[in-house]
Amino acid sequence: MPVVLGKHIDESYYKLDHRFEPQGKPEHPLSLQLIAFRDACEAKGGMRMGRDVPSRAVAPFLSHMLIHEPIGDWDDARVRYAGFGIARFFGRDVTGLKQSEIDVGDVSGTLRELFAAARGIIADNRCCVLSHRAFNGNTEITHEELVRFPIIGSEANSRWILTAAFTF
Repeated sequence: MPVVLGKHIDESYYKLDHRFEPQGKPEHPLSLQLIAFRDACEAKGGMRMGRDVPSRAVAPFLSHMLIHEPIGDWDDARVRYAGFGIARFFGRDVTGLKQSEIDVGDVSGTLRELFAAARGIIADNRCCVLSHRAFNGNTEITHEELVRFPIIGSEANSRWILTAAFTF
């Protein structure tokens, strides 16, 4: 049995049935706080990698964050930041990897859907809230609220996607 981050891993999240549904309004308290910070950054021209992330203001959210830089027109994306909670979810640190290297064999088309959504989120400069549930058969393994919105990349002309996952 493999050991990752000092914990025995006997169930692969890759083999679970992942279900994503749009959610009208955020419910998780940390989602509400992160969105409020994002809105405050919008008043200063947007949330920027290197200025606002990382910073003391986002410290409570860092372990829940995943930041993607697009490759091409979101044909794939490179993970530029993955917090500890994200590493735990994937069973390893995925920082620097392409998402297609993490989700090998995306048979359900989840990556294509997430990348298509990323294009729209950036085009509309909007925040998107999703409910994510993972099932093993009929048993729900996890329920998370995902918050996704564009940030300004390390270069001022690039737009990346910040995703935060908060578990209920």
